[in-house]
Amino acid sequence: MQRNKLIAKIKVGAKNIRLVDDDYRDFLALHGGGKRSCKDMTDDQLKKVAAALDTKGAYPDVNQGGTGDDRPTDAQRRKLAALARDRDWDGLTDDRLIAFVKRTTGVEAMRFLTRAAMSDVITGLERWNGGAS
Repeated sequence: MQRNKLIAKIKVGAKNIRLVDDDYRDFLALHGGGKRSCKDMTDDQLKKVAAALDTKGAYPDVNQGGTGDDRPTDAQRRKLAALARDRDWDGLTDDRLIAFVKRTTGVEAMRFLTRAAMSDVITGLERWNGGAS
């Protein structure tokens, strides 16, 4: 992967898990060989930081399911992933989220959710998390 794309991926991942500047720099130092700036890192160090962000659930899952008029939107998927991370879950693939979806909608797998069912899941998680996000 090109260096600039890798840096962009790191910045998007940090934004997705809501790292403020000081926490972002600490994360870089922890996973990037002590360096607090992406521009000072080698490509290998950047790859390690991106991998660490990936394990933290910083990047949306690619298993989206089908497309069509009644399929959940990308915005709904992103919202659900963010709400799951707010509960310290690992995004859309976390077993606890899948169990919550099953309890809320009766649907076994998230890829079978309709747009309306996804809204029900989002509303339920917002209430559980203590209010609308």
